[in-house]
Amino acid sequence: MLKLGRAKGYTLVCHTGNMLFIRNDLLDRLAIDEQFIAEPERLFISEWVAPTFVGTWRRNIKNMTWQRAVAKISVAMRRTS
Repeated sequence: MLKLGRAKGYTLVCHTGNMLFIRNDLLDRLAIDEQFIAEPERLFISEWVAPTFVGTWRRNIKNMTWQRAVAKISVAMRRTS
């Protein structure tokens, strides 16, 4: 896919399991470090494909709101009664 994107005039800008490309004429608008263009394997975000236990908890805590916390506690309490 990388070769095909390059052949069609695109550059890989993100890889989370899906490869996201941008047209080469728009690349200067993103301010992407040259090292990522030269070495696109550095763009791969492995946590999206095989998340670690700690990584999953960090993401869950980061996205936790008090409303979500109350909802999760309510569900847990219903399960135990």
